[in-house]
Amino acid sequence: QPLLDSIEKLQQELDHRDTSMKAEQDALRRQDAQVLEQQYNQRLEAMQQHELVQKQQELQALAEEKDRELHALRRGVRDAAEGVAKETNDKLKDLERRHAESAKT
Repeated sequence: QPLLDSIEKLQQELDHRDTSMKAEQDALRRQDAQVLEQQYNQRLEAMQQHELVQKQQELQALAEEKDRELHALRRGVRDAAEGVAKETNDKLKDLERRHAESAKT
């Protein structure tokens, strides 16, 4: 009987240790999962930040290109307006000259 009690006590102690070890393993698994999740989130954030920087650079390049196009358009409109003004002025002078000549005759 004392031997059976001793064996039963040892079995209970082993069961208790087994339960404790399983609880520790579960805690370590949860901790590992948290670390892995943090690492994943950090990598994801770094990738998103990199993509954001790339998009900002692309948008900046596009804005600079559009600024150059707008500047060229404005220059073209200004040049065209100056050309029309010069042509109109030349025609006006020619008309005045012809009018002066016809007035002489």
